[in-house]
Amino acid sequence: MDPAAGLVALLCVMGVMVPVALWIGSVILRAAIGLTNKVVGGSTPDLTYYDEPEGYRRYRQDPSELAIPMPSTGKAMGILLVVGLVDFVVRAAIMMAAALNGGDGSMAALIALPVSLVVQVTMLSSLLPTTLGRAVVVLVFQFVIVMLIAAVLGAAVVAFAVGMAGSR
Repeated sequence: MDPAAGLVALLCVMGVMVPVALWIGSVILRAAIGLTNKVVGGSTPDLTYYDEPEGYRRYRQDPSELAIPMPSTGKAMGILLVVGLVDFVVRAAIMMAAALNGGDGSMAALIALPVSLVVQVTMLSSLLPTTLGRAVVVLVFQFVIVMLIAAVLGAAVVAFAVGMAGSR
């Protein structure tokens, strides 16, 4: 196979798969934000100011009392892209530092896990915008939603495999 054709195929796959993965991730992020707003509560973000005359906005409400604003699908995709790139850079730096010191890659991966969680939470809290505590809840709900999707898909695969084995 021609190397140029392989590169073109890789770029085509990445040009389709990255946007699809970001779109799926944005649906999960928006669902996690919706669940967080239902569980934690708070007033809607468009009611940011107390009851004051129109155009007179001196006293802003405490951000911890506000619900997390729901991003559009495109903005959620952008948030996930930025968070993913920053997380990739941090993880790569940790892995390279471990490789330079002759360390084990599995130990570096264990070290990178909590660092990655902190990076994701701080990025979510600044990009959404919300408090750090609410960003933690969003990240937990994202994890729970992904695990539920994986369980449903896994159960479907097992059911299909059992059905195929039984039809022989």
